[in-house]
Amino acid sequence: MSTPVPRRRSRNWLFFFAVLTALSVVALVAPLIYNLSIQLQPRQLIDARHRWEERAAANYDLECLRQVRRGGQEEKSQYLARVRGGRIVAVVEDGELIYADPSLAVVAGSSAAGLSQLDPTPYDMPALFAEIDSVLRQSAAAERRFYLKADFEKDGHPSHFVSYDPRTKSRVEWFIKLSFDP
Repeated sequence: MSTPVPRRRSRNWLFFFAVLTALSVVALVAPLIYNLSIQLQPRQLIDARHRWEERAAANYDLECLRQVRRGGQEEKSQYLARVRGGRIVAVVEDGELIYADPSLAVVAGSSAAGLSQLDPTPYDMPALFAEIDSVLRQSAAAERRFYLKADFEKDGHPSHFVSYDPRTKSRVEWFIKLSFDP
């Protein structure tokens, strides 16, 4: 009688699990690499600021919608800053005029004279760049880096900015629109 030839065990299952493991690693690493690639880098901010300084318009209207989420609560504010000749001449926040240039206040009368007491500089484009820079520096110094993303237009001005602080779980988002006035 002949002895049966032992059957070789199939090792196809090893190939299957090797492919499954490789695909799992790719599925975990790809979003991480993508997220890191879209994060705001200091060089991007510097380049955008230089483009803005080179091409900055003297006359524009800056509209900014800010959304802040902290601890499940959301706050929204919106402001419009009118810049003429490189100077802020009026600021309207949440539908209320909060600043009028003193030269305009003279024309508008005594009721508008008190509006010129406010410092309007936090409402112009250089202030937005300074605030983004400040958040970028806070992120670099933090134990856990913030999620920061910004979109810049060709002239350098930011059109969208998102900041998420994982320590405080706060998210700040800006939508910025510029209208140029000749």
